[in-house]
Amino acid sequence: MLYPRYLALCLLLSIPALARAAAPDLAIDPAEVDLGRQPQNHVAAAVVKLTNPTSEPITIERVEGDCGCTTGQLAEWRIAPGATTRLVVHLETRAVVGNLHHHLFLITTAGRQTIPVTALIYRSAPGAPPPPSN
Repeated sequence: MLYPRYLALCLLLSIPALARAAAPDLAIDPAEVDLGRQPQNHVAAAVVKLTNPTSEPITIERVEGDCGCTTGQLAEWRIAPGATTRLVVHLETRAVVGNLHHHLFLITTAGRQTIPVTALIYRSAPGAPPPPSN
């Protein structure tokens, strides 16, 4: 009857890993960034608040976009328990026209989180002035 003991040992050893996997992530507000209507060849920006709801500090190791046109700039890379920091999300619209859907990935000590970024890009009139900054 070695099998039941082996199974019990495996379950017992997996409890710490399950507890880590269930740890809460950063609270992201807003959870999705909708930049609305934007002209071509423009850089749109939005601010996202990142809050650490845990009792341990969370370090953001990397911020990556699924495309070079989607980037993020952090105010703080380490977020203390209960603290909040700002992430400025930038989207270069380039020459695209239509619905744009991208993602910004936060790789942290608590795991990986995704922020969807969307915009509706319209064709810019030749010689039109750039839109006002956000």
